[in-house]
Formats: sequence, C-alpha cells, structure tokens
Amino acid sequence: MDFFTCCREPHSRPPRQTTIANTFALLEAQMYSHLDQWLQREGIARWGIVEPHTNVLKTLFLDKTTAQKAAKELVDTATLSPDPSDTAYRLWNLLFHTAASFPAHIDHIVLLTLAIRKVHPSPKSPNTLSYSLWSHWQDTHSYYYTWRTLKSSSPGSLTGAEQWINFTTFSAELIHHGDEMALREIGITAFFDLRDALETTVETRARDLSKNAVVTADQSLQTDIIAAAQWILHAGFQLLHLENDLFGDAWTKGLSKKTELWDGEPGFSRARWKFWAERFGESAIDGEARVVAKEATRVIRRNLGGST
Repeated sequence: MDFFTCCREPHSRPPRQTTIANTFALLEAQMYSHLDQWLQREGIARWGIVEPHTNVLKTLFLDKTTAQKAAKELVDTATLSPDPSDTAYRLWNLLFHTAASFPAHIDHIVLLTLAIRKVHPSPKSPNTLSYSLWSHWQDTHSYYYTWRTLKSSSPGSLTGAEQWINFTTFSAELIHHGDEMALREIGITAFFDLRDALETTVETRARDLSKNAVVTADQSLQTDIIAAAQWILHAGFQLLHLENDLFGDAWTKGLSKKTELWDGEPGFSRARWKFWAERFGESAIDGEARVVAKEATRVIRRNLGGST
C-alpha cells in the first residue's frame, strides 16, 4: 500500500458521527461551565445561597434528579435554616433570575416551582417557600419590567430586554402547566402587560421612557410586543378562556381603566382580543417582533374560533 492509498483509508479520520457527538459534548460542557459560574456568582455571592442549594439546582439541570425530589430537598433545607423566610426570599430570587438568564432551563424551573407548591407542609417542614412564592414572583416581574429598557445590572449577562422576554416566557409557562391559583396570580399581570404593549402609542412611550434608557421608544415597544406575544404563545389557551371574575372585586377598577386606544369592555373580552390580534400585526415592525406577532395573532384567532 503506497502513502496516498494509506492516507485515504477510512481509519485515517474520525467518523462524522463521532465528530458531531464530540462537538455537542464540548458545547454542553461550555454551557454548564457558564451556568456553574453564574450560580456561584449570582447564587452564592449575590444572593447568599448556600452551596447545597445551588448543587440541587445543578443536579436538576443535568437531569440527574426529578423536580419533585429537588423541591422536597429545597423545602426541607429552607425550613432548617436559621431564618426560613429570608432563605425563601433568596432562593426564589435565584430561581427566577436563573429562568430569566438561562432560557434553556425554563422548563426545569417551571416544574421545580410547581413541585415546591405541591410539597405538603408539616409541623417540622411548613413549606415557607410556597407561602412566599407569588409575592416574590411579583417583585421579580416588577424588577425586569423596570430593567427592560436599561443597561443590564449584571455585566456580561443578557440585556435587560432579553431577560424581560425570558422571564415573561417563564411566567406564561407557569400558567400553562399550573392550576387556577397560578392563572389568577399571574393572569392579572399578563393582562396589564398585553394592554401596555398593544394599547400604547410610540409618542406615549417616548414621553414615559426613562432618561437612563439605552433604547428608543420604538425599540422599547418592539421588546414589549415580543414579550406580550410570549403570553399568547405559551399560555394563550388559558388566557383566552379566562373570565375576569376570577380576579375578584379588588381588580375591578384596574380592569376597567380606559386607555388611549381602548374604550370598550373592561378586562379580557372577545372584542378586546380581536383588537389585540389586529394590533399585533400593526405594531410589530422589526423582524423578530413580526414573526412572533404573526404567530400570536394566529393563536388568538384560532382560539376565538374565527379568522377575524
């Protein structure tokens, strides 16, 4: 066998399948290395989470445990901490900010969040995590709502707009996989997010935009349209079949507020959903916004049972 024949033999290069597998393995290793560094920086250094808690999350993200087992472990260890309420505050912050920063793990965190709610309280383990879930979720929503037009508070991380969209996706998935309580607690915020994105003009957004904003009014609205579309794409069926009575009398005034583009029925209504479907198409001007707006419009019209 001469030199050139030898070099053409199959064993002279690795099989294509092996090369692809190695590439995926390398990318996966890099991703988890980045996640590990982030959990160290955000979880331990910023939020003061003890390492056993971050280890539970890493084990879950690697699919080496179930959401149910991880939830039980977090609830039990939080109960045994010197200050269970403070530990709950720190753990929820870590979970919610991880969802906003690592969209690939949103499904893990959704299942973990809902599993924590299902851990039955006992005298020895009262499940302080479940008690404080919705208040901490609302605080985090407000945080990302504020930062969506500003420079990211974490150097080297995603932009404020990207984290806002990811957190909205996570929240919509909580509705999709959750129960009536999740729909009630989160659904009212979904209404206000949709209303603000689809019933606000560029002129009004320009007037209200923070002086520290790093985006224009147009860019801010496009971000909100993309985020609003996530509510529809991930929880459209639940939201489109939601009755305003679910929210109770406390929200009557907020649901009844007129806007510069809507003077019809209060809250969620068939007529308003039709209007929002039209607004998705009219308001989306950049590429990504147009794509998700078109799909959101399709979901709305399909659930309304018509093409208009």
